[in-house]
Amino acid sequence: MKTEEYKIFVKSWLATNDMQQGKPLKDEAIRQAFELLREYEFEEVAAAVSRHCRRSEWMPKPANIIQILEGEVPDGTTMVGLALQAVTPLGVFVRAMLGQDLRQLNSRDSAARVKMHMHKITRFVERGRTASYTNADIRLLSGAGVSVCAPLCDGLPGPRRVTHERLKERANLLAVKVLTVTPHHELSPEQIKSNKAAADKALAGLKADGFL
Repeated sequence: MKTEEYKIFVKSWLATNDMQQGKPLKDEAIRQAFELLREYEFEEVAAAVSRHCRRSEWMPKPANIIQILEGEVPDGTTMVGLALQAVTPLGVFVRAMLGQDLRQLNSRDSAARVKMHMHKITRFVERGRTASYTNADIRLLSGAGVSVCAPLCDGLPGPRRVTHERLKERANLLAVKVLTVTPHHELSPEQIKSNKAAADKALAGLKADGFL
């Protein structure tokens, strides 16, 4: 949050305290809460406060808000379920790590594979949270039809909103590069037509966003 947003933060924090029937807040306590949450955007903090108040009758502490904003990495069983669905960034990545034969594995073998690749999964989560996806990450997600700006999974936020335009630009540029350099003799007529349409769409998106 910006320094000039302090006043609106104070107003919002006090209103939340009144609604949650919390104890009277001292100015210094509000200042400390602001400093602890300063690295986040005001809109992110406000959304997290709203989410907290929907599920708790108590006044939130900064730690409660940070937990909502940062999320928690799911356990191995949940990761297997995400991989089977493969509709979120984390699910797509875990599916790629575990292999296409995932549906043929029993729960014990699935859990073992998750454990084996956990260090890679943890690094992917960190890249997603910090908007530092590699080109390979972006190609993997785009190929699965999953947005690079999406939450990593339910309860685990993805890249911060301020990074979304930059990520979209990278995804579009990579799409154009991949779709325009593949030799035509390696593709069927249907693939050539599909790739040309996708490349044209990506280029149009770049122009519309002012990147070209």
